[in-house]
Amino acid sequence: MQAIRLTFKKLDSLKYISHLDLNRLFMRMIKRCHLHIWYTQGYNPHAHIVFSPPVSVGVSSLCEIADIKLLDDLEKNDILTALNSVSPSGILFVSAKEPVNKINKIAYAKYNISIKTTTTVKELENLKKSDRIIVVKKTKTKEIDFDIKPYYKDIEFKEKDGFIDFEVILPSSNDLTVKVDLLLSVIKDITDVKIQREEFLDENFDTFI
Repeated sequence: MQAIRLTFKKLDSLKYISHLDLNRLFMRMIKRCHLHIWYTQGYNPHAHIVFSPPVSVGVSSLCEIADIKLLDDLEKNDILTALNSVSPSGILFVSAKEPVNKINKIAYAKYNISIKTTTTVKELENLKKSDRIIVVKKTKTKEIDFDIKPYYKDIEFKEKDGFIDFEVILPSSNDLTVKVDLLLSVIKDITDVKIQREEFLDENFDTFI
């Protein structure tokens, strides 16, 4: 049995499909390229696929991860070639390798964001000076007041071609996930937004592998 970590990009129109639809698409691709994936045992066997934390609908990504187990030992380049031969436009597999860390060791995600807004860079910089930036965060059972200042204070805003560009690192773990939408909710009058997840980081802010 061969454990494989697949890294792939999710771009263009495919950024609008849900995580559940991505899971279904993934199974279709695996079947079409005749990879023999390992199924769990028991009364309800299912294909062993472990995905990285799901990206929000409408957000593109360069760093999606899927851990699978194959019954056959194959060359990693052959796995990539097989999957890319059946993947739709917007899904591109970029690496296949043995996992180093478990996916639950992902702690953060880095995003590249561009917004078009009537809010100025100066106003955004002034917002960073606030003692707290409270937003309403929805959990599975309730709504809570949540301070996003710790994730906002180190952002550098840059104007380019009518947009304001910035990068941000947000928690993306089993213990805490902060979505980009929560960060953007304090910025008024956003008329256009482009969001791309760039990479995952571990608890030490090193690139997750």
